[in-house]
Amino acid sequence: MAVGAIGPVRTAILRMTDLLVPRVCAACGESVPVDAPELCESCGWAMSELVSHPYCEQCGEGRGPHLLREGICTACHEGSSEIRFSHFVRVGPFAEPLRRLILRFKREFVLDQLLGGLMAGAIQGRMDPREIYAWVPIPSHWRR
Repeated sequence: MAVGAIGPVRTAILRMTDLLVPRVCAACGESVPVDAPELCESCGWAMSELVSHPYCEQCGEGRGPHLLREGICTACHEGSSEIRFSHFVRVGPFAEPLRRLILRFKREFVLDQLLGGLMAGAIQGRMDPREIYAWVPIPSHWRR
């Protein structure tokens, strides 16, 4: 098969699969087109808003872009923050739709590629992954 024909064949297979198991948004369950990413348009916009929200790189608290100096908030610069790390990276605040994705991951053990990609994107360009001392997940309820 010619290399140029792989794209149309793949699309045809995805469309046939979509008849049996329709594709839905990983966060809200809305229907998404075959060639769309894992999130619907509204969840994609909400996720990009969360991911781009500025935060302090020492304590992780969300701050406005004008309240950070070299990526660090005033409380951390002054030493008055109780929580301080040498470097802090996060995907975004625990808000919708990221919250739904994380909770779904915890319950169903799916979305590892999507969430791992988001985490890799957050780390990339901010620090060397080999320098990561600890991964701190959001804990599940104590009964789980």
